[in-house]
Amino acid sequence: MAMGACSPGNVWRRLTLLLLGLLLQGSMASAMAEEARLRVWLVLSEPGGAYAELARTIQAGLGRTADLQTLVYAGHEETWSQAVKPGDLVVPLGLKATRAAVQLDQPVQVLAALLPRQAYETLSNGISPSMRRSLSALVLDQPLERQLALVRLALPKADRVGVLLGSSTLGLKGELSRAAQQVGMRLSVEVVESQSGLFASQRELLRDNDILLAIPDPQVLNQTTLMSYLITAYRARVPIVGFSQSFSEAGALASVFSTPEQIGRQLTEIVADMANGRSSRQARLIYPRYFKVTVNRQVARSLELEIAPDDWLQKQLEAKGGLTL
Repeated sequence: MAMGACSPGNVWRRLTLLLLGLLLQGSMASAMAEEARLRVWLVLSEPGGAYAELARTIQAGLGRTADLQTLVYAGHEETWSQAVKPGDLVVPLGLKATRAAVQLDQPVQVLAALLPRQAYETLSNGISPSMRRSLSALVLDQPLERQLALVRLALPKADRVGVLLGSSTLGLKGELSRAAQQVGMRLSVEVVESQSGLFASQRELLRDNDILLAIPDPQVLNQTTLMSYLITAYRARVPIVGFSQSFSEAGALASVFSTPEQIGRQLTEIVADMANGRSSRQARLIYPRYFKVTVNRQVARSLELEIAPDDWLQKQLEAKGGLTL
């Protein structure tokens, strides 16, 4: 009997059962791990441009860290909104996609990107308290401290900085004042109450200030006013520090901004941290960690200004970055 129990046939049967058990356990563990992965819905406002570029960065960066769903688009909610489940993470890119995401009935976390701070705050004020507690945004705007630090670094002898604010950015006045104090500059603010009064307000600032800081506000800077704003300052020989590469190319002395690739890199890090339980899911406004500085050297020469190299300015700002994020 003992010999029969240890016969080659019995041994092989036991080994086969053991192997099947191990395979089954492995399959179950793999299925459980797959089920436990954070499911992420990437919602684009448009299928191309910066949205597609940022989406590719996220896809490449996340790998298998999260269950990233096939790209979906705002305006086609019927194809994805019903499939979103409680506990999922929705990542809308751009304002149109974010507006669609905050209409979801499910208790989900929303992490928006590629939208201005002003748009995020306006949306937050117009949605239900429960969704407001779930809506975070990695905004396009740079921290005011970083923008004013660039002003100080680019023109260390400048003493006074002027800013035009519209109705939607008037609430930034206190933050601007504190940021100017941090870099040791005096701040002058003019409020634009109507577009017809824009250039009268700008001329007031040009009389008494060494440099203008441009803040993104559609009432102040738009397709109609941008070139006149730049030309008026240029004729007064007062440089402008802006907030985008195209702004510098159009005539601003310098700008600090984040590229879609840089936004995508940071967004990927945030999603990965959320998937691994290392990041808070409380609603928050998130500023860009990664950024780029560009100086219009032709404008600098025309205004007879000696400006430090772009890479030096950027390294100096990066060294200060931890203070503002």
